[in-house]
Amino acid sequence: LGCKAFGAGLNEVEASEPVYLDEAGGIGLFGVGYQRACRKADENKAGCYSWSDLDAIQSTINQIKAKCRWCIVVAHAGEEFTPLPSPYTRERYHKYLEMGADIVVSHHPHVPMNYETVGDKIIFYSLGNFISAQNRGPRMLGGRLNFEIVKNNTTGSVAIENVTFSGVVTHYGHGFSNIRVYPLEDYTQE
Repeated sequence: LGCKAFGAGLNEVEASEPVYLDEAGGIGLFGVGYQRACRKADENKAGCYSWSDLDAIQSTINQIKAKCRWCIVVAHAGEEFTPLPSPYTRERYHKYLEMGADIVVSHHPHVPMNYETVGDKIIFYSLGNFISAQNRGPRMLGGRLNFEIVKNNTTGSVAIENVTFSGVVTHYGHGFSNIRVYPLEDYTQE
């Protein structure tokens, strides 16, 4: 079907396997999960790639950077229902950038959060919920992240530009039936 999964698997090898895209000088993506939200995969057990296994994460980043210009960490992490990232979450995402990742995208908190640029790198703390059966204000919100990776052919520099977040709202009928996603600007209470 053309859809590639990452960040979880039948064992730790599968869970840590990156996905590679050929665009923009090569993009490698891998996913990590926060322990309370995800069960850690091991040699013989299915689960997620642990966000706290920093030696393994460094190895994965090195593997990606040997093949690709860009490394993206997708994190199922962060405190639920809070408007800002916790200090330890922020520190961990900064650590991933220090280790060589270029972009961190998180999606666990169930509410949209801010993003932060760190030099020429970027952290998206939470995209919120794209489709869910959450039923309170910010929990019904999510979005689609868009950005461009642009190379200046004169200088050779590469940058992340034109960052946009297109808000969406999840709407559903009685008993969580007929779930629909609307662009936020088109949503009404009717």
